[in-house]
Amino acid sequence: MQVVNILPFEVNQLIDMTKPKSYAYGRRLYRFKQHEKHYWLKIQLRDTHTLFEHSYCQELMFYQNMQNLAYLLPCQQLDVSHCVEFKASYTALILPHATPWLSIATQLSIKQIAKKILAMLLSIEHFYHLGYLHADLKHEHFVMWQGQLKLLDFEQLQSIDNPPAQLTATPRYMAPELFHGQPKTLYTELYALGIILYEWLAGQRLTAKSYLDWAYLHCQQLDLKLDAPYAVFLPVLQALTHKQTTAREQDYGMLKPYLQRLIDENCPILFYI
Repeated sequence: MQVVNILPFEVNQLIDMTKPKSYAYGRRLYRFKQHEKHYWLKIQLRDTHTLFEHSYCQELMFYQNMQNLAYLLPCQQLDVSHCVEFKASYTALILPHATPWLSIATQLSIKQIAKKILAMLLSIEHFYHLGYLHADLKHEHFVMWQGQLKLLDFEQLQSIDNPPAQLTATPRYMAPELFHGQPKTLYTELYALGIILYEWLAGQRLTAKSYLDWAYLHCQQLDLKLDAPYAVFLPVLQALTHKQTTAREQDYGMLKPYLQRLIDENCPILFYI
């Protein structure tokens, strides 16, 4: 990927969207507009926070090596070293603005919801077959651009052949085995997807007050329920969130046929996994 050094914006036109915690660690996130289109500018300052810098550089490298990947937004890398405001920064990332993939579920038919879920499942599979785990799946990391599903935020990306020594994860989406020190796998990705989909279809977020409470929730207390008409997706959620990895693995192959039947026939209930 070519790195350009001509700023496509005026610095004073940038809208700062950086979260306070990220700001303290040297991260900067801005929005800007060019030719009636909206973009995001992502920057990491040097010599601020080792972990944030490493994660940012990992994402930079991934975009550089995988720029033509189907599930990636078109990305431009920008040299901002000549810009006074960002002279102590790594190369910046510019990405087009995209809308949330998980739009309001009540506005969608069963068939439309099944299509969205199947697309998400295929995107996770796609990265896995390339030898990667996204490793930080959240609902906001699935977006729609030009009518297609794209994934965002590859700072925690990991190779399936070379998992990191230290686990970094968001407790809300952690599979039970992660609380026991096991490495991330395809099946921890599927578990995270199950939690994302449950919160979307149930219209409420899971809650816990501490890391220990999250551990109890995922390892012992998780009990997913969906009201009609979304109960048809409960078998999918149960397959994705089995407490035992072997059970997730066993039911994994049933997910795509089940969703495809919903798409093709749009029946209220077809069969249970």
